[in-house]
Amino acid sequence: MQQPPPPKTFKDTAEAVTALSVVITALLEKMDELQEIIVKLTNPNEKMEKLVPKVQEILGSKMMEYGFPPGLPGLFLGLNAFNAAIHGASAAEASQRAALENGKNMLSTAFMGQMPSKEQVTEILDALKASLA
Repeated sequence: MQQPPPPKTFKDTAEAVTALSVVITALLEKMDELQEIIVKLTNPNEKMEKLVPKVQEILGSKMMEYGFPPGLPGLFLGLNAFNAAIHGASAAEASQRAALENGKNMLSTAFMGQMPSKEQVTEILDALKASLA
């Protein structure tokens, strides 16, 4: 019987940082659109019905660019791959590890409908880019 393929991972910490930067940039570019949805929400159930699918659509399309499957499975596998990169980072990659962890945590909460501010997203994006310098 053939074994299933191993889970998708990033080749190194730098690739994970780059991928997370791309995903977070997509989120930042859609913040105004997401805020319009948030303003119209009148109860918590609407968040799950209207906001979360839109966030998942935005994030999922970018994760597909890095070889993850479409939809919710790709998002979960992507978060797992970011976790693997965080835990696999060497001591010399401490700034990348910290930036990845902060970005991944923000992405996880956004994925569940708890939207960060534009300032928070920009701050995390700047930290990710600086960690590659």
